[in-house]
Amino acid sequence: MTVDNINAKPISYDNYGRVDPRTPVSRDTLNNARSSLKDTYYLDNFNFLINFVSDHYQTLLQTEEKQFLQSYTSLPVEAQQLFVRLVLRAHAFLRISKINYLEIDVPSALEKLGKTGFVNLDIDAIEHCLPLFTRQELSTALGVTSTKAPSFDSEIWTTTDLFGESPTSKLFNIDSVIEVKHKLTVQTFRLLFFGNLYQDFSAFVLRDLGYQRFESYNIDSENLPFTSREQIEAHLTYYQCCESFDNACNPDSDIHSRVDSLSSEDALIKLHKALPQKIADDKVLCRRLDRLNNRIARQLERETALESAADIYSKSVHPPARERLARIRAKTGHADEALALCKQIIQSSQDTDELDFAYRFGCKLSQKISKQTSTNAGKTKSTSFPIENKYLPPESILILPKSNLSVEFSVATHLAKTGKCYYLENSLISGVFGLAFWDIIFAQVNSVFFHPFQSKPADFYESDFIRFRKLLISKRLEEISQGMLRRIVNDNLYHKRGVQNPMVNWHLCRKHIIDLALSRIPADTWRALFEQILSDIKNYRSGQPDLAFFPDSGGYQFIEVKAPGDKLQKNQLRWMKFFDQQNIPHKILNVEWLESSDEAG
Repeated sequence: MTVDNINAKPISYDNYGRVDPRTPVSRDTLNNARSSLKDTYYLDNFNFLINFVSDHYQTLLQTEEKQFLQSYTSLPVEAQQLFVRLVLRAHAFLRISKINYLEIDVPSALEKLGKTGFVNLDIDAIEHCLPLFTRQELSTALGVTSTKAPSFDSEIWTTTDLFGESPTSKLFNIDSVIEVKHKLTVQTFRLLFFGNLYQDFSAFVLRDLGYQRFESYNIDSENLPFTSREQIEAHLTYYQCCESFDNACNPDSDIHSRVDSLSSEDALIKLHKALPQKIADDKVLCRRLDRLNNRIARQLERETALESAADIYSKSVHPPARERLARIRAKTGHADEALALCKQIIQSSQDTDELDFAYRFGCKLSQKISKQTSTNAGKTKSTSFPIENKYLPPESILILPKSNLSVEFSVATHLAKTGKCYYLENSLISGVFGLAFWDIIFAQVNSVFFHPFQSKPADFYESDFIRFRKLLISKRLEEISQGMLRRIVNDNLYHKRGVQNPMVNWHLCRKHIIDLALSRIPADTWRALFEQILSDIKNYRSGQPDLAFFPDSGGYQFIEVKAPGDKLQKNQLRWMKFFDQQNIPHKILNVEWLESSDEAG
């Protein structure tokens, strides 16, 4: 009898007694662990990044960026330390009393940074400083009671009294404020290093502390993501537009960042027009722009600006643009256009979600049009739309006493009476896939590895991933059919333990579970499962059944558990339908709770 509630355990160990480096880490734990690093870890990491950029992108850097590199490297080490500490903070304006670092003589380093233009010690933009102070401090400078909200009118703050003092000077007597310069330059260097702006210097820290390990691969210096200054500026503009959109749509954003609120059609269209043009050779930029345009168009839909939304969707090739466009056309009385879009998607779908929508929505539209359109003879006109076969997975009901356990673990505990049952949602099939195709995922393909902190190649979720590795994938599938899967998986399970992989959740990938699954599930079935994932990695990496059940009598079964009121999701049904086609044992287990004697009474 075996049951694993792996999701409930805070620390994972493998079968070789090693702690899983991907055990979740809290911010407090991470901050405490920093003390084990050398005092200048942040400086070393920053220097590594800017040196990488200087070595690989020298010809694309602007004059001011080259001057920054020259000036920065000329700074004394202590001034470099303080600048790095300050520039990596979220805001450019900082109170001096909040700048405290034990390893740095702050006043001395700050003076050097001020003389060399790395910080501005003479602030005149009061509007940027006011948010740094408390209401009590602002009220004291204005000479009003703290119960009244202080004014942010710059004219009030610069008006002098009879003694020549302004509220601004009184405020700066409470504490001085500095402005950190070159933040945009550092942001540009970060973009050039990571290829994005969602990764930051915390990646270095997590690696150095051992919480994250990355595969070893060669950085493709000959095929880096940026080959022109136009590209760099386009990506920077894209991220600025993303920030504007997120800030304006966030109800918790500061009021000053919501001056151009995106609650109006004009503002949304203005943001859309502010986006850079696509660059044909930059597929990453094209995908990013399409995604942001889809978000803008979706917001326009919510504002009932349907035609404006439709115009933006029509220019996007990234899902769900065609789906949303079809819905708009149907909603605005153009059912024929919507149906044509559905047929177009079926002929050339971008992903599985889009294809599922086209069949489902197109069938409804076809029936609606048929009912509304009649021939002269009064007969219903046929629109001949391809119908996808519906599938109803096998279901059964399990009545269990209520407990504090999750519904999945409650079922796993019950099934463990007659076999081994593991709660491994999205981790068994995907995990074995990641282990089986490890070397192919990290194969040296042009233009997919740009820096040392990638958990996957840049094209992993795109069709190019299959296209550029077609021969490698075909060879691996043949090896699996020839019975080599167990050796390949076990080799990677041991040698790659804890290394980042987009398909492998090390917290759930335990050797004894993998061994059991490999022994019970036939090689041809694994091959079919892998081919299904390869058809659409992004969508098939989720929706996999909750439980893997291995009865004592032999065999296996995938089980999707549903609590009262839960419904099967589209991606879950997609997997169930595939299981049926491949004769893979599966079912839905609907749980009903047994009423206690108190409730029954």
